[in-house]
Amino acid sequence: MAITAREYNADDLAFLKDLLGNDTDLNFSEPVPVIIQVQKYIGAIKGLERKKEAFDTYERMAITFYDNKMTQCDDQVERLKVLIQNQLNEIKLNSLATPSGTVMLRHTTKKTWPAADALLAWVKERFPQAIKTETVETVIKKDLTKLLEETGEICPGYSEEEVVSLGIRG
Repeated sequence: MAITAREYNADDLAFLKDLLGNDTDLNFSEPVPVIIQVQKYIGAIKGLERKKEAFDTYERMAITFYDNKMTQCDDQVERLKVLIQNQLNEIKLNSLATPSGTVMLRHTTKKTWPAADALLAWVKERFPQAIKTETVETVIKKDLTKLLEETGEICPGYSEEEVVSLGIRG
């Protein structure tokens, strides 16, 4: 049974138009209580969608905040390590024990190898015994390093660089 506009007074119609939006054309082909209830549900759905957007925005902001704080802490740790390293270099020590922990300077060599194909071509020509053949030829860098040390030859694109890192125990 459809409810017609004749069953409502002017105040009821104004209230309905206000509730549904003034630009809404009142259609009484469906019962008015159903229209009102559906309108409430639509409003609730839209409100929940806005909440989801707000949560998503908050989550992105929280992740960005967390990442920035972690990066900031990492940067501060690195700056403090540099300060400690400078102090140890100044007093010419490689390690120092303190009540808070022991710091040590480690000197290592960082090896940089040329691209795999260039390295393989060079090693095939000069040190074929340093090549391990399976389904794919690869250079055994440990064996090649020994051969390079023995012969004094240097592979194009290969370099060594001293790396100093700071370790903290305790």
